[in-house]
Amino acid sequence: KQQQHPYLYWEFWEGKGKQAIRMGYWKAVRLGAKKNANAPIELYNLSVDPNEQHDVAKQNPNIIKKMKVAMQDRTPSAKASWNPSTNQG
Repeated sequence: KQQQHPYLYWEFWEGKGKQAIRMGYWKAVRLGAKKNANAPIELYNLSVDPNEQHDVAKQNPNIIKKMKVAMQDRTPSAKASWNPSTNQG
């Protein structure tokens, strides 16, 4: 039996760079991370919006804070030519 993780994290270095994180039913997405490590984070409540149509980041600043911390506390991909935590790349 696998232990439950506090969150799952993805990053995609192709194109403009993307980051995504999932904590329970919350999913956060940052687009354009290669150019701007502080690009806005979109937030979706997958329990009521599984198609990610309604960004609820502005209504949930505390969740966004948690997501930012988790995005910074990551292990960089060995293949990535950019570092969204420091905006280098």
